[in-house]
Amino acid sequence: MVARRNIGRRQVIMAGDKKLLVILESTLGLSTQFISSLSLSAASTSSATPRSAEEIDNNKNLPLPLLSAAAQTLKSNTGKISLFAINTPFTPSAITSVLAQINDSALPSLVTAAFLLHPEHYTKTFHAEINTLVKSALREYIALINDIKKIAVENGKSLADEDRVAVTTSAGRVWKVCDQLVAASTDGVVGVVIQKANEFLELVRDGIKELEEWNPEESDDDDWGLVDDLADETKEEKDEDDEEDREEMVAMLSGEKKDLLRLLTPIAKLYTAVTTQRLKPLRQYPILPKYASNLDKLMDNLKQIPDLVDEAAGSLYEHDIQAVASYTSKLKSGAISTVEIVKKPWYPEIGVNTNTDGQAETEDKFSKWATVWLKVLNELGKPDVANGK
Repeated sequence: MVARRNIGRRQVIMAGDKKLLVILESTLGLSTQFISSLSLSAASTSSATPRSAEEIDNNKNLPLPLLSAAAQTLKSNTGKISLFAINTPFTPSAITSVLAQINDSALPSLVTAAFLLHPEHYTKTFHAEINTLVKSALREYIALINDIKKIAVENGKSLADEDRVAVTTSAGRVWKVCDQLVAASTDGVVGVVIQKANEFLELVRDGIKELEEWNPEESDDDDWGLVDDLADETKEEKDEDDEEDREEMVAMLSGEKKDLLRLLTPIAKLYTAVTTQRLKPLRQYPILPKYASNLDKLMDNLKQIPDLVDEAAGSLYEHDIQAVASYTSKLKSGAISTVEIVKKPWYPEIGVNTNTDGQAETEDKFSKWATVWLKVLNELGKPDVANGK
């Protein structure tokens, strides 16, 4: 049975240009192998010895230009092979030539650049982002190669409109990821971190908007758990008790909603302040291990906050007061921890600000703002003695 399948496969290969079909198969295997290697890179990079600061300085940002050039080459060459595949006359030799260039240069360069972006120096955030994008580019490239292979088997003789659409669509997806890789290379570590922070901020804003629009009084009766579990109770008595329970729950939910929104307002402002006062100024400096670690801690916290907002809001919609209080508490603690990471100035060694005594400053404009912000946040949730609350 296995022998028959192998014979059948050889017959399919011989149906088109043999050299082209062989290199198409090789391309699929190479791309798949690269994806597997990148999937294992988290373990390999964490155990590998990070490069020294001197080495980084001597080859400043070497992986980024390499990544950008490889992505642009891949985009350009996938455009060529897609046109060769769908235009007449079908020219296997032209496709073979371009595929060889991609396999020998663009693909290895993409993967090499991804491996060179060690998380110790380029942050785990940036390393993971590039790793994901490169794997995405390879997967989209595999889809394109499979579409071209379908045409190549018939030597372009039975080319249909759907084949043309499939090839151009797949090529477009490769181009999109390549553009993202070029943008990430241009923006650099801090640029990608800022982009991520802005994405997290939008999630927080969406949560605030959804909460503001939610009215606990508009929930269906079924949402309140007011089921008829007392068959012997008169309907009039039950309705009266249910109405009292509902009013009490509405009041509690409204209070929790108000407290949560009061907490989220300064948290949303925190994202903007951190981006402006801590992240953007770092663009002009090399990312050393010290700052890579800070950036990763910051990103972990900024990412966690929208998740906690979702959990708190979800518990509120489900009328789980205890869970709302728990998630709100975690949200407050997480926001405070985030500020503590960035409260002190992040001065690179090459540009430390000093005071009149020649000592390094321990406060700047953001530090003072953070002190006030922490005071405001710590006051939230405390009893209002003046109003007897």
